[in-house]
Amino acid sequence: MAKRLHRIGSLALAVSMAGPPALAQEHTPAARPACAPPAPTRLDSPSVYATAVVESLARARQGTQRVPTQGPREVAEVLRAFEAAQADFACAARYVAPFVKSDQEWIRGTAEILVEKYGEVRTTTGQMAAALAGDLPMEEAIERKDEAMNQLVTAAVLSTRVVVEFREGEPTGRLLVTKTERQGLKAALEKRFGKAIRGGMKVGQDPMTAAAAGWYQVLADATLRPFDAP
Repeated sequence: MAKRLHRIGSLALAVSMAGPPALAQEHTPAARPACAPPAPTRLDSPSVYATAVVESLARARQGTQRVPTQGPREVAEVLRAFEAAQADFACAARYVAPFVKSDQEWIRGTAEILVEKYGEVRTTTGQMAAALAGDLPMEEAIERKDEAMNQLVTAAVLSTRVVVEFREGEPTGRLLVTKTERQGLKAALEKRFGKAIRGGMKVGQDPMTAAAAGWYQVLADATLRPFDAP
């Protein structure tokens, strides 16, 4: 299992470096959704934390889709899109931020990393706006943004460690979520990212979908029994 997670992390870097597929999309101004993540019921619960990660990835995906990529656009429109994207990444961080107070080591640790990486993506998104305004070389801004996104995808995928049971550093072949919780998490991922994530991580996926597919890949692993299985 540890080797499998390592392979998933490596593919995460390849996917995020590839960036979103070149699709013709129509981008129209949309109202920015309010950011009001529910207060977690239990900070030490793997399933509660996993649910928060899924919702945070979904909100971050909105941020990655904000900026128009097709056709000529007014600079002011693109700058507004960058601003909205920054708000999305800040909101994504708020979903997992409460878990930095968890007593469970892996939940606390991965939450801290995700909050940090969401912050870096937000910062580099702002730098893209600065580059568009001529305050920073565009090539440098793109490089920083890509590196921040690479690290965010990897951190998100490696956070799947919290739902896999380990003893003395070795996986036991069991998840830390029940059969019902496992099904609920898979359903939530499919609802937010589509059924295509059933195929796992693939080069060409947009970064947040790739991260979600990494989560689905672990939850759907038939070699891992749910926590309440005999």
